[in-house]
Amino acid sequence: WWGMDCSRSVAWGPDPKEERQGADKAYNRTHIRIYRYELPWHIAFPSVMDENTFTYDFLYGAFELFFEQLSGDWVTRTENPYEANLFYVPLLMYYIGGNVSPRLDGPIINRALAYIKQTYPVLWSRNKGKDHVVWIPGDLAGCFATDALSRAPIRVMHWGYQLHGSGLSAANVTHPHTCSKYERDVVVPPRLNLMKMFEGAEAVYQDAMKVEHKRPHLLFFGGTIRGAHSHYSGGARQRFHEEVIKKLKPPPDVLKFGGPSEEEGYRAHFCFIPWGNGWGNRIMFAMQQACIPVIVQDLVHQPYDEVMRYERFAVRVRHQDIPDILDILKDIGPETRAAMRAEMYTVYRGFNWWPQHGGTAYNWT
Repeated sequence: WWGMDCSRSVAWGPDPKEERQGADKAYNRTHIRIYRYELPWHIAFPSVMDENTFTYDFLYGAFELFFEQLSGDWVTRTENPYEANLFYVPLLMYYIGGNVSPRLDGPIINRALAYIKQTYPVLWSRNKGKDHVVWIPGDLAGCFATDALSRAPIRVMHWGYQLHGSGLSAANVTHPHTCSKYERDVVVPPRLNLMKMFEGAEAVYQDAMKVEHKRPHLLFFGGTIRGAHSHYSGGARQRFHEEVIKKLKPPPDVLKFGGPSEEEGYRAHFCFIPWGNGWGNRIMFAMQQACIPVIVQDLVHQPYDEVMRYERFAVRVRHQDIPDILDILKDIGPETRAAMRAEMYTVYRGFNWWPQHGGTAYNWT
């Protein structure tokens, strides 16, 4: 047995009787078959090799759970690259570059892809890398991977910030290319390890989907404002603080400001969901708490929004409409809230990476 997880037993070459192998752009068209490359240690390595110098945040660790589940999914995974129509490149880049590394993100991706391109030229060239998949877990994800090589593959990320053209600015850094591309990349939720929350979500929804369901607050937001950092959340938090909290001074039954998100979301009908210094995790809590997401993230695609019908279970508010946010939410009555929660119920497990606790994020990905 060999391979990055000691699961491999067979190595395949092209079948001389199948001329299409290696040349066809999608050899197996009947269903998805994914080949996972085996990368050498000098290209990608797990955190056990860093001699205790690495600070690890599990919030960025969804790529690990994806790796584990793909590795054991022999319905989708194949050991034969010549029957595959997608190729997963396990960069493990968070172990090497950490969260946000403007000087490392691009080189880490390029080093791995250059190795693939040189070692497996037939597999890379058949679609010029466009059928390859890499995972970029950092706050700003693909913002710093801007050259042609690192932009070739499908990129799985938590950050769906897209703006065509140049001059994109996030976290006080200007990027020459859009951080994500909706037509190519896949936006997925981050990882939470709150097992009791996952296990209790079913009972929460059974109560919350009732029209007569009541909660003490209309809207909850427990995040920081960071008024001195104008780039943070694209200015959404700062404007919410100025135009709603300070100017309107809403009573507690209208707005609950402050408090732990893992607790207070159960007590509000709506949860304010801005971004932070990149992607945020507040939608993860809201989806388990049946707290209807109020997404205030201009130009940002949400997890799986190409297949999940966000317009049925979430409220999108543009930055310019933040002053009217409370009026917008007050107009959404109990019947509509119940219907939105019923739609949330059909997809909330997709924001959970743990299949043993009901999670289906791997399947959605």
